[in-house]
Amino acid sequence: MYRIIGIFLFAIALSLGACSSSKQNKQKYQTPQEAFEKGKTLYDKKRYSDAIEFFKGVFDFGRTNEWADDAQYYLGLSYMGSKDYMVAEQEFMRFISLYRADPRSIEAEFQRLVCYYRLSPTYELDQTDTDRALTNMNIFLQRYPNDDRASQINAMIKELREKLGKKAFEAGRTYERRGYYQAAAHTFEQVLQGYADTSWADDALLGAIRSYVLYAKNSVETKQAERYEKAIATYNRLVELFPKSDVLKSAEALYTEASTLKTALKPKS
Repeated sequence: MYRIIGIFLFAIALSLGACSSSKQNKQKYQTPQEAFEKGKTLYDKKRYSDAIEFFKGVFDFGRTNEWADDAQYYLGLSYMGSKDYMVAEQEFMRFISLYRADPRSIEAEFQRLVCYYRLSPTYELDQTDTDRALTNMNIFLQRYPNDDRASQINAMIKELREKLGKKAFEAGRTYERRGYYQAAAHTFEQVLQGYADTSWADDALLGAIRSYVLYAKNSVETKQAERYEKAIATYNRLVELFPKSDVLKSAEALYTEASTLKTALKPKS
């Protein structure tokens, strides 16, 4: 019984609190225009959290009033200013959905991409947000190939792909450090396949050469020749694809070692 009474009193308190909040808001602005203009003033002062309250207040007068589209757009910008990129992306998506004909809808789509870019974590963490960002960026470029923001988007794509390339490269390094040389070599080669346009591609091929040499050294003699041969073939691939790479000197030393050790093996009877 006491529990039921407590719940009932708590509900009344919430209701009274909501009414009180509504009355307080009405004292702050009497029209949607006033709410928006106060929010915009605060936004211009970079008081984003305060601005959000007033932009939301515009919707106290419904979603069809003449200031609703402006409020929705600046609501997304305010959350961006607050660095709450997940909510900002959702607010921009709401603007696009409700006001597709608005000239700012393309800019809102771009700002969504910036939110995704900001949500992308450091390379050590799960890269789901990075993948989502790249997918949406490519969709935008396909939809608006001549948009003035294309160069900015391509720069973000390059940076995000560098991050993914580093993550893939570090996976290879982890296998190598643990002595899983076959897995390391395969993972390094996957970096080239997936991220040939990044700065990690030539480093990955060097890692593959090194891993194949170590793999051969730790193999039974009957398997060593073919594994040294893989190191040699990977070196030739590196020279062909990246003739001016800074890693060529290190790769050449591994190539010489692999060639020498392969030659020194006893011929098969």
